[in-house]
Amino acid sequence: MLRTFLLALLLSLAFSVSAQSIAVLDANNGFRTYKLGMHRRSISNLKFIWADETTKSYTNPTDKLSIGAYELEAIEYRFYKDLLIQIVIKIDGLSNGQGILKALKKAYGFGQEFNLSEGSKMIMWESSKIELQYTSFIGLNEARISFYDKKLDGQKTQRNTIKR
Repeated sequence: MLRTFLLALLLSLAFSVSAQSIAVLDANNGFRTYKLGMHRRSISNLKFIWADETTKSYTNPTDKLSIGAYELEAIEYRFYKDLLIQIVIKIDGLSNGQGILKALKKAYGFGQEFNLSEGSKMIMWESSKIELQYTSFIGLNEARISFYDKKLDGQKTQRNTIKR
């Protein structure tokens, strides 16, 4: 009986900590000072990279390309209807990626892990507002973090579905 109680207590604590960690993801709502849903004009120094039918992508040449001791290759800001829908952080090499992944797990818990092709993997954290993905591409020796605004992404997906 005591064993069952202790097991139930440990499981409830684990889920409680995980829920608190995911709540932080919603509270942060983005990366550094960039908040998902903010208007493009509220971010200075953006440099246009590419566009497709629904999304425009920019970088900011003044961005610090590191997270702690870990080097980044680039940070992209993607906009849908001039609102920040996604932040993509390209990490310079898998060793830097592993260090950043460790920090993400510490901040948000373990997440859901998915095995992709050729040894690559994705770990996903999902809150009520945000989806955060860490993806490692083994063959390319690179990793990537993506923050998505779920509401805006849903609007974009719905628009694309209706248009087809």
